[in-house]
Amino acid sequence: AKNNKVKNINFKLSDLFGKIGGKFSLITANLPYLSSNESRKKIKYEPKLALDGGKQGLEIIKKFLIQARDFLKPRGKIIIEISPIQKIALIKLLKKYFTKHRFEIKKDLAKRHRLVIINRE
Repeated sequence: AKNNKVKNINFKLSDLFGKIGGKFSLITANLPYLSSNESRKKIKYEPKLALDGGKQGLEIIKKFLIQARDFLKPRGKIIIEISPIQKIALIKLLKKYFTKHRFEIKKDLAKRHRLVIINRE
């Protein structure tokens, strides 16, 4: 923002929504989604914190989703990236925590389930 002289942006350092207030029309995140075992094998250039999503890779995503639903405006959207192998487990989470929302899982260009879009009614 500073390099591009953008003035209408506000950065906050927060553990998920801990220091965030308000409601949003769009919430996006690229959270750590690799399991601890996967991240140990793949970490070369990225910090562990950026990749390690816990035992199943869903621990941070689950916390994020539970918190994010309280910050979403009516007709708002949540969009997150996932690992394709998490699709079934994630559908279970979404059905449990987003009973009044519609959701879809989109494929990437390689035809792998990669993007979750949650729509608040």
